[in-house]
Amino acid sequence: MMMFRELRHRTIESQPFSGGTEAVYYFHSDHLDSASWVTTATSTPTQFLLHLPYGEEFVKQQSGNCDERFTFTGEERDAETGYYYHGARFNSSDLGWLSVDPMSDKYPSISPYAYCAWNPVKLVDPEGEEFSEHIDKYGNLIAHYDDGDNSVYLHTNGATKTDIDKQRADNNNTGGNGRKIGKLGGNIDITEIMCNKLKQSVNEAIKMDIIDYYYAVKQNGVWNLKNNTNTIFDVAWSVEETLNTTFSFGNNKSMSAADIGNYHAGYTGRAAGIPNYLLWKGAGFAETIKEFKEGSTILAIGRAHLLLIPSFYPSGDRLEDFKWNTKGMIDYEARTIIKILKN
Repeated sequence: MMMFRELRHRTIESQPFSGGTEAVYYFHSDHLDSASWVTTATSTPTQFLLHLPYGEEFVKQQSGNCDERFTFTGEERDAETGYYYHGARFNSSDLGWLSVDPMSDKYPSISPYAYCAWNPVKLVDPEGEEFSEHIDKYGNLIAHYDDGDNSVYLHTNGATKTDIDKQRADNNNTGGNGRKIGKLGGNIDITEIMCNKLKQSVNEAIKMDIIDYYYAVKQNGVWNLKNNTNTIFDVAWSVEETLNTTFSFGNNKSMSAADIGNYHAGYTGRAAGIPNYLLWKGAGFAETIKEFKEGSTILAIGRAHLLLIPSFYPSGDRLEDFKWNTKGMIDYEARTIIKILKN
């Protein structure tokens, strides 16, 4: 139904001039595969484009003969109607999809005429159908296929997209040699992924001071997992309002992408040697600042009041966030105790 595409720095397209000779143009695209610049083979700009979120042209500047049709998310725009052709159906930047999503019966919470579950800034929908996600042992995205499958496949052998392309062709399947661990809109078992991720993060955390840790977990930091682009957590969080995806690992069930991030923050915070109360206060401070930025002044003042009470917890943080943050701290301490006993 929808998918992420990797950033494509440039692609090559040939287009004949009126005189019959061919010229080579380079298309420089963004994270959605939408062309932003078009240049000649000698790096001379011939076209500059900016699109509004649903594909309407906001800026189009052109000098030369190249008038590229494959601009918004790399899909073809019909010259007469202005509609984009996505294989299964046409899309209008003004009206949205012009026919019902062929997969709409599987997503009753989303309008059958919605584009990318109302999240066009992060997602693209090249064919209007379901897709499969392929991830590595840390939860990083390797490949995306608009193939009618709605599954998440784990590849632990260092596979690249090229490897998976070959595996899918050789096996005549959608998963290649990957192991299916769940699906978006359902539950994803990340037990193996979290074991790998926590081990990797702890090795980094033990070398950190409190400032390093802050920059790692802050908004859009490398450990702010639900906003870490090109991970399965970011994909799940970006469609959270329309596709309720949960994660499970070990005895931890029905966790959201935000819960995973809070658990990871508590776990790695203790690994960095930061006391529990500072982790709690820091989380409450971050939540308070976020409320102020979002304009929820009264709520933010209430959180700030709780934050200033020395021995009160959760110290202004959301209760659900506090719960999983604390669970991460406890599990790290238990791991440390077990390790000491074994030695």
